[in-house]
Amino acid sequence: MLENINLDYFKIFYEVATEKNLTKVSKKLLISQPAISQTIHKLEDELNATLFIRTTRGVVLTEVGNKIYFEIKNGLDHFKNALSVVDSFNSLNCGTLSISCGTNATKLLLSEKIARFKNRYPNVKIKIYDEVSSIASQKVKDGYIDFVITQPNDITKLSLESKLVTKLNYVFVAGNDFYKQSQRKIFSLSELSKLPIIANLTESNSRKILNNIFEKNNIAFEPAFEVSGHSLILDFVKKNLGVALIQDYIANDFFANGSIIKLNVDTQFESSEFRIAYNSFESLSQVAKAFLEFF
Repeated sequence: MLENINLDYFKIFYEVATEKNLTKVSKKLLISQPAISQTIHKLEDELNATLFIRTTRGVVLTEVGNKIYFEIKNGLDHFKNALSVVDSFNSLNCGTLSISCGTNATKLLLSEKIARFKNRYPNVKIKIYDEVSSIASQKVKDGYIDFVITQPNDITKLSLESKLVTKLNYVFVAGNDFYKQSQRKIFSLSELSKLPIIANLTESNSRKILNNIFEKNNIAFEPAFEVSGHSLILDFVKKNLGVALIQDYIANDFFANGSIIKLNVDTQFESSEFRIAYNSFESLSQVAKAFLEFF
């Protein structure tokens, strides 16, 4: 059957068709001329077709030989293009990097690293998604995106590999009017639980941490507001609608201009890790591996 023909026959055929001279091919491939002639005869027998016309000056392709040569040449050109694409990816002259990271975390943890990465690899495209951590982590596990920057909960559940990015602190905050009414007191968790609490939605990591703080101290609480995203939480806090637990870096600008105040609480909260997580190092593209070096 034709599909069982030795591919080395076609390699020798291609060289002979290109050079049109057995002596040149013999020197190029370091194969004797009789061996080359024998290979061409074997290929012609297998194909049941005459591929060359022998002349005193060399060989000339027949019509069928010319068609086969044309197809092999096109195939080699495609193969060379494929190798060029691989080389571009390996040298990071192209490719795409995909990351899921919250808006505020992107500003604090990611934007500076992206700027440095793009400065070194300007042709790499970068896609940033802002998704719920559990969903983004699953997408990393399933191979839809390269990285998620998040806290350890979902990373551990899905057995993702990760690197520490930073540790951040959580604080309770309130608006100016509320703070004045509180007379600069030190709050207990029990007192905070009785205040109107502005919380993130239940599936977010910050909400899980808020729940855990009260549960560890056997204190029940019910949020007065449940909203999506820290920007809304901060807006509600600034309007003195209640208090909220947030990462301190998110409110630093508001602390600086005095529109939001950090509450004094009698409980010390554990710092929270932010990690960059990926399915496995071996599964990462060259682009993703290069980006990971910036952490």
